Amino acid sequence: MTDRLLPEIGSGLPDNGRCGRARVIRLEDFSLAEPLHPRSREAFERRVLTLLDGGEAVRRGGFAEVRLVRNVWGEAFALKTPHLLDGATKAKAAVEDAFRREYQLFCRMSGIKGFPRVYGMGTVDGKLAILMEWVEGVPLGKAARILSVDDEGRMSPLAAARVGRDLFELLSRMSVVDGNIVHGDVSPSNVLVRTDRISLAEQMDEGAFDLCIVDFGSAQMLDSSRESYGSQFERFVPASSATPEFAAPEFLGSRSENAAPAIGPHCDVYAAASVVFQLVVGQPPFGAARGEDPDVLADRKRYEAPVPFATCHINCDGGAISAYEPEVAVDLRLAAAGLPHPPSAEESRAALLQLDAQLDELLTSCLSPVPEQRPSARKMRDALGAFSFHYRDNLENALRGAPLVPCVPGSLADGYGETVRARRSAVRVGLKAACAIIALGIVIASAVVVGRTPCAFGNLSAISSGPGASVAAVMLAALPFAGGGVAYMLRSKLRRPLPAIGLGVCLGAVFSFLCLVSFGPVGSDVALMLGSGICALSAAMWLFFALGVLIPDMPEKTPESTASQPRALMEPSASEAIERKVF
Repeated sequence: MTDRLLPEIGSGLPDNGRCGRARVIRLEDFSLAEPLHPRSREAFERRVLTLLDGGEAVRRGGFAEVRLVRNVWGEAFALKTPHLLDGATKAKAAVEDAFRREYQLFCRMSGIKGFPRVYGMGTVDGKLAILMEWVEGVPLGKAARILSVDDEGRMSPLAAARVGRDLFELLSRMSVVDGNIVHGDVSPSNVLVRTDRISLAEQMDEGAFDLCIVDFGSAQMLDSSRESYGSQFERFVPASSATPEFAAPEFLGSRSENAAPAIGPHCDVYAAASVVFQLVVGQPPFGAARGEDPDVLADRKRYEAPVPFATCHINCDGGAISAYEPEVAVDLRLAAAGLPHPPSAEESRAALLQLDAQLDELLTSCLSPVPEQRPSARKMRDALGAFSFHYRDNLENALRGAPLVPCVPGSLADGYGETVRARRSAVRVGLKAACAIIALGIVIASAVVVGRTPCAFGNLSAISSGPGASVAAVMLAALPFAGGGVAYMLRSKLRRPLPAIGLGVCLGAVFSFLCLVSFGPVGSDVALMLGSGICALSAAMWLFFALGVLIPDMPEKTPESTASQPRALMEPSASEAIERKVF
């Protein structure tokens, strides 16, 4: 079919191969990225070996450019070709060698969500060319300007944290791919926000961003031989190195002619944190660095502090928050619903800045000049996810003057941190164990007292004294536990579970007391002793069941199940439900 269409497309073509604005491109020596059945391969090659370049879109990088091309059926593809330097054959060979390495790394990431799919490699007019998926979207730098909330180009810290969560998620996927790939140049221009499935505004509303990392020209596999990639490639194509504003200091420092860049996962963590820093502050951690000597910049990153973490909340007012951060404005209203009096504008701003300082602490941990002190991409993904999830809770805590929920690296992305879960579980189990020990001691004491008390029922001496009375006392002493247990099992159907549990415990306690005191003489010290024990037992039993309501189990959720799920679709907790009713 292609052969039949080409004469029609090419009719009247001038010698330069152009038809109007479209240029016919033929891929030669094409090799597929993945093996296909011969019949499927033939059909696929008919789709991609002849392409049309209409000049619709071109993305240029350090040493290559990516063009949007289409086949005769209108399917879109991306064609990446290198900029070959004139003159030295050795320089051309170094660029082509680096281009083939990039293709191999592209193939390893192909098919993984967040990375473009690669179809194969060939030549166009004697130059190497990679054919891959065309990612429809906008660079993260441009998206940040679109989503900025002030004239400084700063994004809302909550939105920036969500972008960072999704960006670190992509880096964590790279770290588990066979070969442990490191990108080496994470920057706003190399991260695209896909808009072919859902618009940028809708992603902002949902709080989940469809990111895609492109341009693997500086990437490496940690377990691969570095050969001469770091020296030859950098000597002849210096523009291919990492973007200085976001690169880690060890990647920028002095290198000998035969030394490879000090690249590793810690470099990507540093760069990604710098990207998120720019989204929040409006500039990279150490300011613009274009044209600055790499050694000087590396020393600044090692020995100087980043620029102040000045967010959009520095000089904000209520009107600005309502206009540009509607979700934050709603969270503020919900957080203030349970306060004795509405917070002032200054109190609200102070609470927001307190949360911003928490985000500053997370990002600063990634900007450590010592690579080993930086958290992993997975831990940062989880920490930023926890920051986003607990944003409203921490706003309320800040307004009340209570400690913030910690968002330390290592907590799960859905906000249910392992540290928080372990702490809550330990408190609940410890208190329940103390209640159980107290109750067991009271039951044993009651059984001993009743067993040694003179019989008040002459005809029932077999069960009213001795071992029989002790067994009966144990059974009767368990009535508060039974009454509270029934109410606890029905707690999901009760509007006020805590009073209902207390009522069940009290009814069991009253019946237990009346039965137990009947074993001894009325008005004796034994009755007083048993009555006091039953009261203490009831309190212990009520607290035992109340802890299950006050400190419930935190459900186990995986980051994958909630990272892409909008907050509005997540089942609210009991406290959130109450807040929404009040609001």
